[in-house]
Amino acid sequence: MKEEAAYGLLRQIATGKKSVIARLRGLVVQRSLQFVVLDVGGVGFELAVPLSTSEKIEEGREAELLTHLHVREDALQLFGFGTAEEKQLFLQLIGVSGIGPKIALNLLSAKGVSTLREAIANGDVAVLTSITGVGRKMAERIIVDLREKMGKPRAVQAGVPGLGTGAPAERHEEAVLALVSLGFQRQTAEKAVRSAEKNLGAEAGVEEVVREALKQV
Repeated sequence: MKEEAAYGLLRQIATGKKSVIARLRGLVVQRSLQFVVLDVGGVGFELAVPLSTSEKIEEGREAELLTHLHVREDALQLFGFGTAEEKQLFLQLIGVSGIGPKIALNLLSAKGVSTLREAIANGDVAVLTSITGVGRKMAERIIVDLREKMGKPRAVQAGVPGLGTGAPAERHEEAVLALVSLGFQRQTAEKAVRSAEKNLGAEAGVEEVVREALKQV
């Protein structure tokens, strides 16, 4: 019943009958590099998140995320962000014609806010097209639409605790799955992660491995 009530609330929000949910705070009951599930008053909310947010969250601890509800004809999807800066750039990206939430999230996960903003401000097409799903025309469209908006946004941190390094085998698989979710082939992801692990050593965290691997694909 709680889940039905929550879905009904989201539907009301989508149709403009309720104010938009700006943030959610609850217990992290599930986490991957692509999404988290927050238990808020007994209701589980699944939120798609960028890597920079996921890496700061730990299962079994409380987290507070800024949110965006994306409405489609056949589905409602929640996105969560650890900072206002991440959310702002995500909203700017999906405001560009042809850029959906999946590509926007991939851009944030692969490059991070600072690198992405710098690339757009400098008109660096090569950085943008290095992301799976972003061609030259799309990269140029992003630059044309957003270049003048790349000032310094106010970075407001949400309450998200730290993340441990994880066991080597678990870390390896999680890093590979993160790359696959960004559009890379499994074989390519495996090779990049192995190389990243070799460069970084056994103490590196999942997020460090993913970022290092992204430099090699």
